[in-house]
Amino acid sequence: MKLYKYCHADCGPCNGRGDDNCISCNEGKFLYNNQCVSDCQTVGNLFGDPVTRQCIKCNIKECKDCSGENLCGTCNDNFYNHKQKECLTNCPDNYFKNTNKMTCDDCHESCGTCSSAAKTA
Repeated sequence: MKLYKYCHADCGPCNGRGDDNCISCNEGKFLYNNQCVSDCQTVGNLFGDPVTRQCIKCNIKECKDCSGENLCGTCNDNFYNHKQKECLTNCPDNYFKNTNKMTCDDCHESCGTCSSAAKTA
């Protein structure tokens, strides 16, 4: 593979002059389909790996905003975020649907099922 001396400003080394010929990216950019992007989420359900400086696919189904390979910030519409590890339509036992935050939140420790975090007698 021939490396070019003059690359697009966002590229590290490249194999052509265009912005779609990058082999790696300069600081603050991530490689996606041989191009350097600032935010991997703008090109799909991806996150920017700070070590490899590449856009990597999120492994969590129904995740809208992935902040790591197995870490979801926000789930797709009508899904509840459970401990940032999965997106569910129903929360598991000992958790309730927090419809304001769209998360599965802990029930009070004395409850098995609940509709809020409050303890009621």
